[in-house]
Amino acid sequence: MNERIQIIKNDKGEDAYAVVPIERWRALVAARQDAEDAAAIARARGEDEERLPATMVKRLIAGRVHPITVWREHRGLRAAALAKAAGVSPGYLSDVEKGKKDGSIRLYRKLAAALEVSIDDLDRGEQA
Repeated sequence: MNERIQIIKNDKGEDAYAVVPIERWRALVAARQDAEDAAAIARARGEDEERLPATMVKRLIAGRVHPITVWREHRGLRAAALAKAAGVSPGYLSDVEKGKKDGSIRLYRKLAAALEVSIDDLDRGEQA
């Protein structure tokens, strides 16, 4: 596709707007509407839970890696980014992921929010 996209900068010289051909804009709007419709249908059917890849499920079941690590990697986050989102040091998060420290309920709530999962999804259960 040979599209010409124009970038307009703000007063600070930062990219602020993108001007795209109208057909591209219409395709983007239609794709977003399709995604919203699919999500609404899934919610109506009670299918709003996230589906996980089999490899991720196997890692969670095996219990050799902390669920925080599995979810973090699934979300494509580096430990430093997750630690920042949770307001803790990367070293502390690393200790929790390695099982050296338990971590507080408050930490788990922040991690669950940052990873967009329930706090139960981060529980190691009896495997810890």
